[in-house]
Amino acid sequence: MAGITGFQPESPTKVMKLLGEILQPGFPDSHMAAQPEFSKVRGFALVVTLTLMILLTVIAVGLLTLSSVSLRVSAQGNAMAVAKANARLALMLAIGELQKQAGPDQRITAPAGILDSTPATPEVDGVPQMNWLGVWDSWGAWINSSYASPRGGAMNIQDTYVAGRKPMFRGWLVSGEPPATLEAAKAADPFAGNSVALVNPVLAGDSREARAGLVPVKTNDHNQGGFAWWIGGENQKADIALNAPPQKLSAAATEAATGNAVSRRLAEVSGLETLTRDPTLVSRLLTTNQARLGGAQ
Repeated sequence: MAGITGFQPESPTKVMKLLGEILQPGFPDSHMAAQPEFSKVRGFALVVTLTLMILLTVIAVGLLTLSSVSLRVSAQGNAMAVAKANARLALMLAIGELQKQAGPDQRITAPAGILDSTPATPEVDGVPQMNWLGVWDSWGAWINSSYASPRGGAMNIQDTYVAGRKPMFRGWLVSGEPPATLEAAKAADPFAGNSVALVNPVLAGDSREARAGLVPVKTNDHNQGGFAWWIGGENQKADIALNAPPQKLSAAATEAATGNAVSRRLAEVSGLETLTRDPTLVSRLLTTNQARLGGAQ
């Protein structure tokens, strides 16, 4: 038919020749594309992959350790900030209570050691909280007249002549609101276990510690630690580290200049005579226990 091109097959001779070439041993090399040669060094990619994995693991562990250390440092910083804030709060409350109780001139302070059950002995007996500082009201009227106590009720001067002056006692300058009674200082733990020791008898040289009630601090129902405070009277203590320069005034002039105050040299105090042998020793003393190193008794 017109318009159709016929297909003419190859002659049998050409077909046989082509089959002979295919069956020849060198046919793949001569009629097929050359295959790429592989590297003789095997496993290099695996070694590189393992090395990178180890390096990434070390980096991850280092970052994790750094983050944990940062969290611990942050937690310690927060705890330190809370502790300092509680300490400032305790200081302000202690100063406020001191001004409230001992601010007026009609108030008298004394340590709990005056309640010693055996005053004839050098040691304070029967008063575990001997370092507490108490506050008493003084007599606010004429001796022979009646006095209206600030806490209510009228009394005469003879009504105060009792042990410890109980009718005039106001309270102890210590946190935790201990009972406003003289007997509170005679208890080993007036706060039923909720207290801390603020005076170390080993460092202070006292025979007993001073315990103060622990006051918890809470904000939004979260515990923020606590604080405790204690006020000690320094007006009834003597500083052994005076290291005073030699007096250039006469005894009479010194007595007049100090307002008739009693001034005794360190060497005149019984048991402290040896401290004056080394002029530089006294200025280096920090505690009473260190004084024993210099020969004090």
